[in-house]
Amino acid sequence: MQNADDDRRAYFVLTIGEHLDLARAEQESLVSLVSSGTKIEWKGQIGFFDSLIYPISFLSDRSVMAKESGEVFYSCSGPLRNLFESLEGDILRTIVDKRETFCVRTLSLAGVDTRTRLQTESHVGNLIVQATKAKVNLENPDVKVLVVFLSDSTIVCKSTVSRLRSQFRYKVRETLPFFHPSMMNTRLARVLCNLAGVMPQDTVFDPFCGAGGILSEALAIGANGIGMDLNWRLLRGAKTNLSERRSSQFSLIQGDARQLPLTGYDHIVTDPPYGRASSTRGSAANALVRDFLETSTRLGRKRGTLCICGSTEMGIPELIENLGLVPLRRLRLRVHKGLTREIVTLDI
Repeated sequence: MQNADDDRRAYFVLTIGEHLDLARAEQESLVSLVSSGTKIEWKGQIGFFDSLIYPISFLSDRSVMAKESGEVFYSCSGPLRNLFESLEGDILRTIVDKRETFCVRTLSLAGVDTRTRLQTESHVGNLIVQATKAKVNLENPDVKVLVVFLSDSTIVCKSTVSRLRSQFRYKVRETLPFFHPSMMNTRLARVLCNLAGVMPQDTVFDPFCGAGGILSEALAIGANGIGMDLNWRLLRGAKTNLSERRSSQFSLIQGDARQLPLTGYDHIVTDPPYGRASSTRGSAANALVRDFLETSTRLGRKRGTLCICGSTEMGIPELIENLGLVPLRRLRLRVHKGLTREIVTLDI
């Protein structure tokens, strides 16, 4: 489906069902990297947006919290029969080539019953076969056609399953060469990098790097990393973990985050110490973060992005506002009964 006034095309992204606010924020951040200023219109787990640039390969390779994404080719309002009567062969041949195999699946956001969904899958599949002579493959198709039922319309999309999400299914922090209980899980570490807008060749600084969990994900994106921590043992573990990422460069510094020794990085992405497994070397966590924020925001370096995650008890949003700064995003993530994390992003 293409707008008449320009070359923009319509796309969708379908997130996982849990931590919906965080999942939406990750997609919005990634889409803005492809097409600056683009807004996503959300309908529950699914979001729709227009873009001049094809974004699907990028979303598939970068998003941890998206199940699938793709291009919207057709939209029809009114009864379902309107879709069947108006879905022309030219549209279907744009979605599926005769040399490709395909399957048709449905997604209902409007309470459509299972019988209607199965009938729709069968009917649209027959229309595609008639128009293209392509073959059906329900197990491993070249193309997945997704029919989405909305409250006011039905849309037909070409969908791509997230490649990165399937990789993260088996990727956990415990599989790194060096593991420490204070390390952030790999999925959340990658989400923080995405929220910060990390891109290949950027430089990411983690002033509380610990064993390098966040920097490992930054390097996996193709960025360069600088890590700092007071704990020498954790720094040695970080060196072991980061050495696995041979395609990017990194540096590690033993130092105090309240006295930052360098400037010139593009992003700060960090998870300050809190909880039983972490050590602040005699400093209360909120005081340590306050001093770090005061230092990092007055360095006078080039404009960058900060993404910081901490427990609610640390009061990070309040610390930021007390410095006269305005957060770009403020998100809450309930981990378990005793721990809720807050994630804040801002320009610095």
